[in-house]
Amino acid sequence: MKYRKYELFFTSLGLAIVLGTTIIAIGQRVDPTEVLGQALLAPVIVIALHYGRRAGFISAMLATIIFIINKFYLNGYPADFVPLDLVLRSVSYGIVGIIGGDIAGRMKYILLKLEDKNFIDKNYNIYNKTYIIKLIRLCISKQERNQQDFTIALIKIDHWKFNLFALNLKNKITKETAKAIRGNIRLVDELGHVGGGVFCLIMPETGLSNANIALNRIRKLTLKQLNIFIPLKDKRFSLKVSLLGYPKDAEVINHILDSQAIPDFLEDNCVKTADL
Repeated sequence: MKYRKYELFFTSLGLAIVLGTTIIAIGQRVDPTEVLGQALLAPVIVIALHYGRRAGFISAMLATIIFIINKFYLNGYPADFVPLDLVLRSVSYGIVGIIGGDIAGRMKYILLKLEDKNFIDKNYNIYNKTYIIKLIRLCISKQERNQQDFTIALIKIDHWKFNLFALNLKNKITKETAKAIRGNIRLVDELGHVGGGVFCLIMPETGLSNANIALNRIRKLTLKQLNIFIPLKDKRFSLKVSLLGYPKDAEVINHILDSQAIPDFLEDNCVKTADL
């Protein structure tokens, strides 16, 4: 099952449950603020399943704030208010937004692993080089049919001692980087490890200018997490990055696909981002 189909199925299921429980609450003449509180689950579900854990957390916080404002400031302090109700409502938003978004972020890799484990990098639980190249070719076909531009970001960990680290430390750093990037991208984006600590991020229906803005945010959040999990006193981590847009860089992208030399291309054409 492709992730878009999975997203559509579970979004539809979640919205149907929320709609059903909201209609039941209205029929039973439940307090309107509680009806609104139940209805607020709908946007949290949609955002968490489409944009992932971080956006799900933000939407859960906003839903909680809207619920509090409606309950206390617009309707006055209710005499029968029970603090536990507010806690339970906040927890329900958090579970749907944070946990739901996190599960959704992992699900497409799990689904593919069940379908064909040879397409998943078993060390980092993201796509491997074979599958990411396949996805790039699919994006090219879609662009030629529907004129949907896309951008590829090639990302490599940069630390002057990286190649001198013991293998287990290098694997730990690469794994934490994969986890950090995966947690900070949209669920429609595709992430793979192509070897040598190099990651390939496909951003569908995204032009170079928008991709550059998004990647700057991803880079900052990823580096922040990486330097927290693996602190090194001598030098902080940075990233080597190269952005390629299709069809603007079609010739270069096709050359990379034909040679399958993604890490080598990045070494020769990277733009080193500034340290945090």
